[in-house]
Amino acid sequence: MKILNTYLSLFLLIAFSGCASVPVGNKFDNFKEPSDGKALIYVYRPNSPPILLKPMILIDEKPISDLPNKSYFELNIRPGIYNLKADWSSLAGTSNSDFNLTAEAGKTHYIRLGSTMNIENTFFIGGTITPVISFDSVLNQVKIELAQKEIYQCHQILNIESSGL
Repeated sequence: MKILNTYLSLFLLIAFSGCASVPVGNKFDNFKEPSDGKALIYVYRPNSPPILLKPMILIDEKPISDLPNKSYFELNIRPGIYNLKADWSSLAGTSNSDFNLTAEAGKTHYIRLGSTMNIENTFFIGGTITPVISFDSVLNQVKIELAQKEIYQCHQILNIESSGL
């Protein structure tokens, strides 16, 4: 029993280490205009499982910020083609997701991180049928109409690393 408790404690410690705090500010209040000669991107995550864990958002393999549930960040970037990636911990049970964004000067782009739930194989534990649940993360560009509906529930992430973009 003591060994089981030790393994359970270790698992919980690892699982919830993804819950470490990311500095956040106020809830979203209004959209901004891009800086001169730049493209503005909003990367946001509405209420999207796994809720207690957060992926690292990378742009061209450069870590930008963790993205907790119900949060967003904004970033002015040079025009160009960028690879955006949501990189989850291997313990999250969630697939990584990426896509290419063509950022255009003077335009605003809305990037949403969502997820879909999969119920896969089932197995027996102590006579009970137990489903295996996993999530697929979906990082994609969305229209302003959807972003406007969802981003208002999100808090802004502070201290974004954006040098070189």
